Amino acid sequence: MLDASAALAGAIEEARSTDVRRMMRGIDEGDALLVPVIWRFEVGNGFLMAVRRRQIEVQDARRALETLGAYPILTDGDGPGIAWSSTFDLAEKYRLTLYDAAYLELAQRENAELATLDGRLAEAATAAGVRLAL
Repeated sequence: MLDASAALAGAIEEARSTDVRRMMRGIDEGDALLVPVIWRFEVGNGFLMAVRRRQIEVQDARRALETLGAYPILTDGDGPGIAWSSTFDLAEKYRLTLYDAAYLELAQRENAELATLDGRLAEAATAAGVRLAL
């Protein structure tokens, strides 16, 4: 699983870390990633904010979104149905936003590693027994 923070870091050249590059290469080699329904909105908004902050040019953001859109990414269809139950419970327990808890809940449910650069989410994932990919 790849959260929005890791996807953005992997796509914005100057922010790339070795671990994010490794994960993106894995995607290039055919590993499909499962993401929550909100993932595309979060990633798109991250690029929009980077454009507004003048960190990247709009054409570079569009190109990065096009590149990410070509990866084998599967959207979890079950997440919205449990947003107000188990996801809400995780958000409350670990003091996360409901958005971040969606990544944690999906990683738990699918027994998947979670790639995140978000410190609070990484800390919650570790406490919840979810393996971190980064």
